[in-house]
Amino acid sequence: MGFIAAIPGILAIIFATSRGIPAAFLQVYLPVMILIPDYYRWVLPALPDPTFGEAAIFPIAVLFIIRYGSQWRFSLTDILIAGFALSMTVSEYLATGYSDAQNLMFDMLGTIIFP
Repeated sequence: MGFIAAIPGILAIIFATSRGIPAAFLQVYLPVMILIPDYYRWVLPALPDPTFGEAAIFPIAVLFIIRYGSQWRFSLTDILIAGFALSMTVSEYLATGYSDAQNLMFDMLGTIIFP
């Protein structure tokens, strides 16, 4: 039943390919983040456990990187945010181990870096 968390990801792919990446962000990702609780996860063995919001943002981010990645200009804020996520992941790895750090980095990508 956990595969239900993949439904926003499928919708995000459909919206991003047919209507564009900004439409997918506004019409799929934002409503999912506002209306659906984030505590429900799709538990996959040996892989990170995506939530509804993470399942929606990853296809949008991948398509954005494929289409516009070469045009992106990094700023100091981008580097600081990536450093923050990396330092949290390293701290979690040193404190609890790989599996928890893997899930935390997946969460950091889906909630901090990609949006």
